[in-house]
Amino acid sequence: MRDGGSRLTAVGSGALVFAACLAVVYATPRDAYWIADCGNKAILSERLLETGFSTLTLEHPAAAWDPAGEAFPIPPPFALPGDAGFVSQYPPLYSALAAPFLALFGPAGLRVPAALGVAACVALFVLWTAPVFGPRWAALGGLALGLASPLFFYGTVVWEHSLTVALALAAVVLLGRPSAARAAAAGSLAALACAFRAELVLMGIALAVALTAHFRRAAPAVWFGAGALPVLGAWLGFNTLAYGDPLGVHVAENVGVTGATAAAAPLELARRATALLTAYGADPAEGAWLALALLGSVGTGIWAARRGGRVEGWVAAAATAVGAAVCLLATAQISTARVPLIALTRYNGLLAHLPWLALAGLGAAHLFREAKHATLRVGVGAGLLFLAAALPLRVALTSFETGGFWGPRMLLPALPALVATAVAALRALAPRVALPATAVLFAAGLVASAGAVEILARQKLEVATLQDFLRRQPQEIVVTNHPALGQQLAGAWGEKALLHVDDDEALARLAGGLGQRGAGEFLVLDRARSGRKLAQLPAFDCRPAGAHRGRHMPLVYDLEFWTCRTDRGEAPLPPRSPSHSQAGPGPDTGKPHPRPVMMDARNPSTPPRGHRR
Repeated sequence: MRDGGSRLTAVGSGALVFAACLAVVYATPRDAYWIADCGNKAILSERLLETGFSTLTLEHPAAAWDPAGEAFPIPPPFALPGDAGFVSQYPPLYSALAAPFLALFGPAGLRVPAALGVAACVALFVLWTAPVFGPRWAALGGLALGLASPLFFYGTVVWEHSLTVALALAAVVLLGRPSAARAAAAGSLAALACAFRAELVLMGIALAVALTAHFRRAAPAVWFGAGALPVLGAWLGFNTLAYGDPLGVHVAENVGVTGATAAAAPLELARRATALLTAYGADPAEGAWLALALLGSVGTGIWAARRGGRVEGWVAAAATAVGAAVCLLATAQISTARVPLIALTRYNGLLAHLPWLALAGLGAAHLFREAKHATLRVGVGAGLLFLAAALPLRVALTSFETGGFWGPRMLLPALPALVATAVAALRALAPRVALPATAVLFAAGLVASAGAVEILARQKLEVATLQDFLRRQPQEIVVTNHPALGQQLAGAWGEKALLHVDDDEALARLAGGLGQRGAGEFLVLDRARSGRKLAQLPAFDCRPAGAHRGRHMPLVYDLEFWTCRTDRGEAPLPPRSPSHSQAGPGPDTGKPHPRPVMMDARNPSTPPRGHRR
């Protein structure tokens, strides 16, 4: 294929996926965020914009009421105290990159770098594979990666994962025709990916190993390392100056063997690893069947590639059925669950959201055996090596859980390699098998992406409802004992004086300080206590004022509202709920008080309004 045609196909495919990502961004609340990580990055981006990129310290939205910072609304480990104030634990590069787009487009602009990252992945995949697969199959693979894989979700949220995949894939494209300059440039890009997420160090190592193994000489890897070293040095130096740790706060706070991991039996650790590849399932038996299904699909695919003919066709058809069935099962279980995010923790492995994985064995066997695929081997080999290294390290060195994100996000850099193996498998089949298999896998991937968009929209609407409620309250000061709520409510940051306390003792101490500084009232968002009352506070009278029951993660975001006012003078009315409340006689004064109202996101009655900060 001529280079001009490759570039045109690549740009067109990337533009299509970019438009799809932006459609989701603008169709959902733009100042509500998927989870606390995303809100934290949004807060930091706005802070960088406001200060002209002169500081990494976060503004205290209630500094006048809490000058010592004892109740800063983002507690450790999400933000850590420093000499000049609190700093986010998250690497600042994505927030810095998103800040200009925030200035241009408002909160929606915070997702533009992520959407550009997915678009770049699609375009780069086409450029990488078109010389081998041809324009149609390369475009199909690129669109599969961008629209029918977990990567699409990460083009619609405030997260850096799509950019890290794009940088790694750009390095792979450069290494397709290596020279000293191209290898050095590839090393620089791979090192830059580490500044976004430290686990991309594994991809850099995997690329160096794959280079050496493929070319059977050290020179390309040496030039690759030479290009990487200056960027790595700059990254380590920045972290040392900014945080006092060369690897940064995020690595220091999150990487290490936890007590739970150290105490886990080997069988449990193996189960966690297979859950990342497939899913936990509804129970251990289902999880075992899912693992066997993937193992069987990959193993028989490797065997069938040597047999060819009808055997290969039947094995490919069976693997396609496995991939599509598992993906559709997972999407259905998540979308129909009473609490979708809890179901997501059970069905959040690669196969559950990437049906193309079922053809990895068949495709890899063709790709590493046939000379026509030689230019793809460095990239595919590096992706598979990254997966082999990242999988056990994810289990052993992080606080292991499988929720809060769509698909195993730390394994995303392996997706281009896995999709490439699937395309290689499909191209090796007879058209009567390849075309239906492609359609089935693409449809299953699109259904999974639609499920991701649905749960994203529901979550953001739920957060927007809560933010809307807070905006309408007369109280300036809002206090919570929820450690993630301050950053989850990033859309209301700066509109309310947000404060966080760990327990009732800290709340009482804070209330005393607020009273001394002349605060007449404040609102408490208390984690649901199953009927337990709020602790008595010095100089304040607190009354229940309703509740919020989260649909997606009620164990986390179930909240009870309390209005607290000084006990001098007449007691206040509780704040008005977003729903219409019915008046009744007040318990103390005989005057009408609105009855506490339940905000139930599992059965919403009042849609939230979108806001722009």
